[in-house]
Amino acid sequence: MILNAYANGFLYYAVNEKEYGEVFESYVTYFPYGDADQMVGDILRQYK
Repeated sequence: MILNAYANGFLYYAVNEKEYGEVFESYVTYFPYGDADQMVGDILRQYK
């Protein structure tokens, strides 16, 4: 099992594209639309 997580502090919310603009966290995030999905995709590609 591999665990990927934030470490050493809170870096704000990363909201996926489906929920962006629908949930409160998308209005207080520093990450623009699409960044959360791209980050997850990048992590998954590293482990393939």
